[in-house]
Amino acid sequence: MNPRLYLYERDRLIKDEHNISDNTITSYKPIDIISKRRKGGRFLDFGCGTGWVMKLARDRYGYDVYGLDIDDNCISMAARLIGDPNRVFNGMTISVRDRTLDNKFDIIHSNQNIEHLLNPNAYVKKFHEMLSSGGLLFLSFPTSDSFVFKFLREKNCMTQVGHISMFSEKSITSVLKENGFANITYQHVWVDISALEILKKLFGIPFIHRNVYIKSRLAILALYIPMCFLTGILHTLQHLKILRGNYAYVFAEKSSMSL
Repeated sequence: MNPRLYLYERDRLIKDEHNISDNTITSYKPIDIISKRRKGGRFLDFGCGTGWVMKLARDRYGYDVYGLDIDDNCISMAARLIGDPNRVFNGMTISVRDRTLDNKFDIIHSNQNIEHLLNPNAYVKKFHEMLSSGGLLFLSFPTSDSFVFKFLREKNCMTQVGHISMFSEKSITSVLKENGFANITYQHVWVDISALEILKKLFGIPFIHRNVYIKSRLAILALYIPMCFLTGILHTLQHLKILRGNYAYVFAEKSSMSL
């Protein structure tokens, strides 16, 4: 089975067991940042999952949204969530094209996808082709130049969940420039679960970040304060530029001079 399909299925089963629904998500920082840089326009969510980013982008900021994914179940859920099956497509390969997708997009959003791709350079090239002149690309992925990645080394969960293409600021910048992107910005951010990951590393407990849902309320209460404390320290150290967060937000623009 395709590793990303397996992860989708496992993650969905875990969320169902714990009554967690992506459809209830009401905030997402990258959308807020994107909206400040591009007001309206055609918005493509690459790896759209159940469609919650598409729904937020449409309902909160009025984007004309479309989605691509490889999981038929997720595609069906996304189509139901946004109420239009003609806006969500199966993109098992980047070469899969639909007449709707031949039109240029003003924004392409790709959250935690590029690290799963065997040939990410080909996808970045395709993103460039699909963007309008001056269009905005957003990428988010676990970064290899972070404190967590270096500290955990071979036990880093980032290398254990189908992540086969890892990037640093230097390497992703090189790939983007090579494919005609300009005005590239790179920001380290913390995924707060990294605090729990570090604690488990210290106690020698195997850790995979997609299996962190906890049922016991007592366990949640016991972990809450130390997790908040440790996460607060990590954010402070990043703000002071002492440590780098474990994920990256990358923005890049298709140059108006691109051929």
